Parts: sequence; C-alpha cells; structure tokens
Amino acid sequence: GILRGAENCNGSGDCRKPAEAGGTMCPSYRATRNEKDTTRARANALREFLSRSEKPNRFDHKELKEVLDLCISCKGCKSECPSNVDMAAYKAEFQYQYMKANGSSLRSKAFAFNARLNEKTSRFSP
Repeated sequence: GILRGAENCNGSGDCRKPAEAGGTMCPSYRATRNEKDTTRARANALREFLSRSEKPNRFDHKELKEVLDLCISCKGCKSECPSNVDMAAYKAEFQYQYMKANGSSLRSKAFAFNARLNEKTSRFSP
C-alpha cells in the first residue's frame, strides 16, 4: 500500500542533489531549495499522517496537501531514488482521497469543463 511505499524512503537525501549533479531528481526542490519540497519530506509527511491520523480519511489534512502541492509528478524519484519511492503515484492517490473528502476546487472544475465553458463564453466574443 501507500504507507508501505512511503516507508521505503530510507532518508538518504538523494532527492536533495543539486542540478549540477545531473538527472531529474525533484525539480521542485531544485527550484525552491526548501527541505519540505524533497521527496524525503513528502514521504515522511505521508508516513506521519497515515500512521497517526485519527480522521476516518487519513489523507484529509491541509498540511499534507501543502507538502504534496509542489510535486509535479515527474517520476524522477521513481527512477533515481535508491529506494524507488514513487511520489507521483502517492500524490495521485492522495489527491483522489483528498478530493473525495473536500470536493474539487473551482480551478479543477473549470479545467475539466473547459470545452463547455469556451462554447458558452464564445457567444460573447466579438
């Protein structure tokens, strides 16, 4: 499961390697240089909330959403992490569970119904 996958992270910090080292490992960390944007931090947060949360839906935490928000699902962690932590898959499951509890954002709905919105708003263009 997702908890076991997050527990695979051994904390080696390979996700913190600089751009000069090559590879694609965690572009969001490379951009921000903030520890919370590393695969290691995301795996630790997942492990913490999934094992200690008292909520029925253990994914329903704004703090967890904030940690996973900058993950761009590039799968660099899956290919370069020595522990094969697949944060993109974990983030997909998190988003499904989080939206199940909190609903979709207006932005997500607008993107999903883009064709319909364009059709309706095109009537007002000159």
